[in-house]
Parts: sequence; structure tokens; C-alpha cells
Amino acid sequence: MNSASPQGSSRQGRRLRESALHRPGITLIRCGRGFRYVDPLGHLITDPAEKRRLHDWVVPPARQDVWICPAADGHVQATGTDAAGRLQYGGIRGLDRVGDKWSSLIVVRLGLRTHRFNELHREIDGISQRMLTLTLRQLVRDGLVRRTAYATVPPRVDYELTDLGRTLLAPITALHEWAVAHRDDIRQSRADHDEAKAEELDSVAAPA
Repeated sequence: MNSASPQGSSRQGRRLRESALHRPGITLIRCGRGFRYVDPLGHLITDPAEKRRLHDWVVPPARQDVWICPAADGHVQATGTDAAGRLQYGGIRGLDRVGDKWSSLIVVRLGLRTHRFNELHREIDGISQRMLTLTLRQLVRDGLVRRTAYATVPPRVDYELTDLGRTLLAPITALHEWAVAHRDDIRQSRADHDEAKAEELDSVAAPA
């Protein structure tokens, strides 16, 4: 029998840094239907990896005074003003993970113990293998989950929360407890709303 020794593991997720919104950032220059990116020193950004990172933060064309964080681990990645002059924020790291259903369920399961892929697939009702693969890949990329591959026959891959990932357990658990405590209230509110809408439509359709 082969001994299970790590073949390689992902690095620990780096903690996010507070974005220095008052300092110069990366700016956009319109070029045809697209944009060019300029760093805080005024140099055109040509590095393919950095351009991909910047392209990930989709900025609506109507945004003005766009500021993009030069650091990939900044907690806010982009800001800009809308047509009304209001400041809008983009790419606030972590909120997408807390609000995503599958990410939350995976974090809760991994908070109990280390899991293999098939174990997660069995325990999370309704998730497809493709969605599980994509979500795990994103959680690993965000530094919330550690993926460790072992040189065994057959191959074995374990998933566990990083220290950063464990900081998500408290807010996700609180959100779950709130949902359980108020689900009957929400169901009743939905029923009342639908009933009121139905009565409103009936009154409009009724002959005078």
C-alpha cells in the first residue's frame, strides 16, 4: 500500500489589505470599443496577467473617474462615479463568497472537517459536479480553501479551509441561523404579497 504524502498544496490565502482609495490608482483610457490601462506612474500596462486581472473587474462604460486598485489583494478593487455623480464601488472582496449559495454550503461542510470531492458532492444536495468543481476552484483561488493532492493509487485530493476561510464560518453561520429563525415569517410575507397582488389584478380585470 502506498503511503499518502502531499504531492503539492495550494499556498495559504493571503489576507486582504485595506485599499488606499486616497492614493493614485490604475486608470482607464478609452481606445475604440475597449480600454487601455495606465498605472499610477502613467505607464501603459502591457503585462498579460495584470491585464487579465483588470479585465475581470468589468467597469460599466458610463462610469466616470474610474479608479482601480494597483494591488490584487486590496479589499476594494474598483470605484467610479455614475451618471448622477454618486460614487460606486466594485469588487468588494469576500461579499461574493458570503452571498453565494454553493460557496456558503461548501464552507460550512469544510468547517466540520476535511473533505474529498466526492464526499462534498454527496453531502451538498443539488450541486452538480461541474458547479462543485468551479466553486472549489474559485474558493482555492480566493485563498479560502486549501487543495492538497496526494501521490496515491488511486489519486486522492483533500479540501480544507484555510485560516482565512475559517473567518467566514461566523458570518455564514449567523446568516444560516437567521434564515432558519425567520423562514416562516418570509413564507407568510410572500403568501400575503402574492395574495394582495392577485386581488389587485382581479380588481383591475373586473368590469366597472
